[in-house]
Amino acid sequence: MICVLVDRERSIKSVVGSNYMNSPREVKRDKTKEQKEDDFKKQIKLLRESAKRYDAGNIEESLNLSNVLRKLLHDEGCCISLLGQLEKKKDGICSISLPFNTNQYKDFVKLACIPVLIDVQSTRYEPILDIKKVARHIVVQKQIGFDEYWNEIIISVKSNVFSRREMVLYMAEQGGGCHCDPSIGEKYARLIYDMDAGVKVFYGEEGKLKKNYKECDSATTRNVENACIRHIAHEVLKTFDLDYKIEVIKIESVLTIIPFNIQKRQGQLISSGVGRNSLCPCGSGKNYKKCCLE
Repeated sequence: MICVLVDRERSIKSVVGSNYMNSPREVKRDKTKEQKEDDFKKQIKLLRESAKRYDAGNIEESLNLSNVLRKLLHDEGCCISLLGQLEKKKDGICSISLPFNTNQYKDFVKLACIPVLIDVQSTRYEPILDIKKVARHIVVQKQIGFDEYWNEIIISVKSNVFSRREMVLYMAEQGGGCHCDPSIGEKYARLIYDMDAGVKVFYGEEGKLKKNYKECDSATTRNVENACIRHIAHEVLKTFDLDYKIEVIKIESVLTIIPFNIQKRQGQLISSGVGRNSLCPCGSGKNYKKCCLE
C-alpha cells in the first residue's frame, strides 16, 4: 500500500511537474467580470461568517479575517485585490474610529476599547463596531477615500505606529493568517507581546468614569491586534455587505486608556504632551486647562 501511494505521487509529479503552478509556460485565462463578482461575494460571505464566529467568542477567527481582508484590500506587484479588480476602491470605504491623531496624543488606539460590563473589570480590548461613544469621545463614522482609509494610523504605541494596512498584513503574513513565521517583525512583536508594559487602565466607582480614578488591579491589556482586525472587517462589511447586521453591544461604560506619556501625580493626571486648550486625555470632554491641569 505504501509503495502504491509513493508511485501515485511520483506519477502525478511527472505529469504536472513539482512546480506547475508557477510555470511561466502555463497559459492563463482572464476571468469575466461576473466571475470576479462571484469571487468577491464568496469572500464577503467568508468575512461575514468569520466575524460572527469572532463575536461568539472565537477570538482566533481574527486570523481568518486577516486572510480574507488581505485578498479583498491589498495590492502588491502583479497581485491585485478583489476591490482593485472590480474597481470598487474609487467609491471609498466606511471609516469608523475614535478621533485621535498623533498631533494630539502620543499613544492611542482608534478602533478598539475596553468595555466595562456589570460586575466585571476586564482589561481585554474589544472592537468598537457600532458603539457611539467611548468615554466622552464621539466615534466618527464617515466615507473616506480608500488610500486614506488603508494608510490611516490607527494605533500609536511607544513611538510605534500602525496603519490598517500594516495590521492586516502583519497578522496575515506573519501572525498566522496565511503563514506562521518562525520570527516576526520587532514592531509587531512589541505590540502583541509587550503592549502591557507601561499601560495604565483606570475606572471610576460604579463603572462611571470620574476625575478621581482608581487603578485596575491588573493593568495588563491584551487582544488589541485581534480587536482591530475585527473592527476593520466591520468597516468593510458595513461598506459592501447589505446582509451584514450585528447586535449593538450593551455596556455599562467604557474604560479610558490613558496615553503612555501621562503620569499620575498627587491625584492629578499630568501630561507634558497635551496643550492647555486641547481636550483632556482623561476623557472628560473638557479642555485640559480646566480639567486635570487644575
